[in-house]
Amino acid sequence: RRFNMVTDLGKALDPAADKLIQIAMMLCAATRTKAAWLLIGLHIVRELSLAALGARVLQCTGKVYSARWYGKLCTAVIYIVMAGMLFWPDMPGAIALCAALIGLCLLLYGTKYLRLLSQSEQNNGDAGKSSSRTV
Repeated sequence: RRFNMVTDLGKALDPAADKLIQIAMMLCAATRTKAAWLLIGLHIVRELSLAALGARVLQCTGKVYSARWYGKLCTAVIYIVMAGMLFWPDMPGAIALCAALIGLCLLLYGTKYLRLLSQSEQNNGDAGKSSSRTV
């Protein structure tokens, strides 16, 4: 990043590494509080849903899109909250805050991916129409 050397592989692997670390931290928290299991389930649903949508976007557009600010915020808050829960397992509102951010990210990324897919379909439809007119 320092030398502005960004690759599509890096764009894909960096979030995957973040998710693995988050799951590990949530598993540690789950040994102390049962509510963390709900968070793990929500996290897995979000990741599987967005992975499927992201793969479809990649297939349709040929592009890998970087993380957005809300994804980075969610990641940072999860790290802070999970680290805090190691010292204060019954931190009030911690699980609810993380769950709300995970849900928000699912909604915002899902909307973004669906919009990209819609635009891709429109562009492909327009390309087909223009080529049929010129024939």
